[in-house]
Amino acid sequence: MNILNHFTLQTLKKNKVRTLVTIIGIILSTAMFTAITSSIISLQQYLIDIEEDVVGAWYGRINDLNEEHIQELLKKEEITGHTSIYNVAYSALKDSINPDKPYLCIESIDSTFTEMSPVALVNGRMPKNSSEIIISEHLSKNGGVSYALGDTLNLEIGTREAGEGTVLGQQISYLGEKEQLVVTANKQYTIVGICERPYFESYSAPGYTAFTTGEQNVSYSCDVLFQTKHPKDISTFI
Repeated sequence: MNILNHFTLQTLKKNKVRTLVTIIGIILSTAMFTAITSSIISLQQYLIDIEEDVVGAWYGRINDLNEEHIQELLKKEEITGHTSIYNVAYSALKDSINPDKPYLCIESIDSTFTEMSPVALVNGRMPKNSSEIIISEHLSKNGGVSYALGDTLNLEIGTREAGEGTVLGQQISYLGEKEQLVVTANKQYTIVGICERPYFESYSAPGYTAFTTGEQNVSYSCDVLFQTKHPKDISTFI
């Protein structure tokens, strides 16, 4: 034992009260540091969990891509996971009491969508094929159009167009007489679920969102939600 160790031990023995207070102080300081650190980590994880529950686990979103753009995007090594929303069609809601929201906007999601972005079901279940649909309770609360589980919808579906064939999406508010719905098909759906208003449906969107599945047609535009290796650089990547 060197002289410094010997001197330290002798000092500790001669000043037992001070030594005890020092040990207690060290224990309390360590406990406080651990508690603060754990609280910060817990709070951070709580905020992440809340964000994933409300918005989803995706980091970036790019809207209105065609099939070529989708394949180009998914080839990027930076992307670690993704899901897609195909913009199927709009259908006119004749009984909507909201003059700025006269459409039902039909979106097709894949089987991985709810792993990346939440769909909060109020009643019923998710669609299993392209003949089933879930609607938003916002349609009834805001638009005054009420449907029930099991109802069958016979819809004329098509695209919103303005000018010379300019196709409009959910990001463009209703233009009134400056736009028209170009009907391209008739489609029958059975309502199998009712969900909360999707977080990404802005209040200025012209259509109430309805989800189906199995309509991944290459002619549709598509919104892609994705995760990347470096989340902090997502803006630069996009």
